[in-house]
Amino acid sequence: MARITIGEGFWATIYGYLNSMFTELYAWAATNNAKVTNATHTGDATGSGALTLSNTGVVAGSYNSANITVDSKGRLSAASSGSVVPKYSGTVNLGAGVVTQKITTITTEPYSILILDALDNLITHQLQIQLAIVGGFYALDIYSVDAMAGVKIKILY
Repeated sequence: MARITIGEGFWATIYGYLNSMFTELYAWAATNNAKVTNATHTGDATGSGALTLSNTGVVAGSYNSANITVDSKGRLSAASSGSVVPKYSGTVNLGAGVVTQKITTITTEPYSILILDALDNLITHQLQIQLAIVGGFYALDIYSVDAMAGVKIKILY
């Protein structure tokens, strides 16, 4: 079997050579800032150089009870404010100092219950309301200090 002897300074030469290669590589990477400047973009990307998304036509802002359309790429392509439509509307006459029960046609727990007077003003005092389930439907047990006729109930969710 032949034996190879590495002469003195061999590893120093290899180290020097590799060090020189890495120094040149770092110098090249630091000075090479090539950019594509003549690219054109199609589809949803616009501009040359820096990319921007195409405008979808939706105005930035807040929308109440929004009606929205989402395109196949997950972007809003249309948006408008909607109106809240109650899931239940009814009227009840309340007696003074008694609990009046109003059974609704709602089977899902309501998000909001509005109690309005005959002129659609929100009644914010003199009432205590408890939500109960009667026969599979939600019912309102309403206690009123004063007698009130034509009280409107609107349930939202």
